[in-house]
Amino acid sequence: MAKIRVEKGSGNVFLDIGFTPAEAAELAAKCELMVAIKDVIVRRKLTRRKAATLCRTDQRALASLLRGRMDHVTVSQLERWRAALASARG
Repeated sequence: MAKIRVEKGSGNVFLDIGFTPAEAAELAAKCELMVAIKDVIVRRKLTRRKAATLCRTDQRALASLLRGRMDHVTVSQLERWRAALASARG
């Protein structure tokens, strides 16, 4: 049986697969925010329509993000969405 080469990761998968350090940091931040947004939506049992309204975006943009598409949003936009979802009443 051939030996499989194992290499310890850096802790950032994006860096490990070849993105520049700046790109890797941005993608990791976006992933963390995306998970936080999804967690708030699930915990508060929000519909996508209500969540999109609270984020002041459309359902399509939010649904795209929740499916893992991060190319159309910025870190600052995701931070605003997370804050809006976390602080809204009702």
